[in-house]
Amino acid sequence: MTTAKTRTADGGPDTGPPPPGGRARGPADPMRGAALPMAVIVLGAVAGTLYGLLTPPAFEASANVLVAPDKHSSGADAVNYAQAYGRLANLPETLTWAPVPAPWGTSVESAAKRLRTSTSPDTPLIRLTATAPEPRRAATLANAAAAALVRYGTGHQADTGVRVILMSNALAPTTASSPKLLLDIAVGAASGGLLAALAALAGLRWPPASAGRRRQGRAWDTEAVPDAPSETGGRAQTRRSGASRSSRSSRRNRVERPAAEDEK
Repeated sequence: MTTAKTRTADGGPDTGPPPPGGRARGPADPMRGAALPMAVIVLGAVAGTLYGLLTPPAFEASANVLVAPDKHSSGADAVNYAQAYGRLANLPETLTWAPVPAPWGTSVESAAKRLRTSTSPDTPLIRLTATAPEPRRAATLANAAAAALVRYGTGHQADTGVRVILMSNALAPTTASSPKLLLDIAVGAASGGLLAALAALAGLRWPPASAGRRRQGRAWDTEAVPDAPSETGGRAQTRRSGASRSSRSSRRNRVERPAAEDEK
């Protein structure tokens, strides 16, 4: 009776039997399981870094316009008209009211896409924000849009009963509003972590190592080693050995006896 004794690739004994299937599992297996999430997170951080470094900078400038009631209207009317004017401020039809020459560039439609407006639900104030690749260009667009809205509101003052007044001009910004490198890196890493979590929930794992790499990493072999006989087994084996020797001696005697009689 023999048992299987396992050894590692360098010839040293191992403390336990090989796992099912004969493949060794070492301390690197937990790290291998975490390799896929770590790789996805690092990839997301690298993508965020590239976005922050390669995206052209954008600058924002804002101008403010106030809607004020006249003698025949109230403050509530001014707030309501401010909401309406806020929706009209960045339309191409409203921007055509800007003083000539208007700095719209190629077309009014393209300039309208770089403008956005915001209003307050309890204050008749309209903020017009322009985005451009250059600080001075952004301020020029915002001021032109504010001037167009003021002229548009003044032209309809007799119908609305409110006045549209320029509150403040836009100034050229000193820093870019986007991209922001640290924020982009954080967003990329967070996106990678989310993808890694979704992959883990879906049951995706890192591909298994090839057979050659498994053999290089750790090999298992078996060696036949006789078991130490137990006390009862040793006695039985001794009795069987004695009986076998007695049987061979008796057969030898039976063969030698007829030969001796023939010589006589």
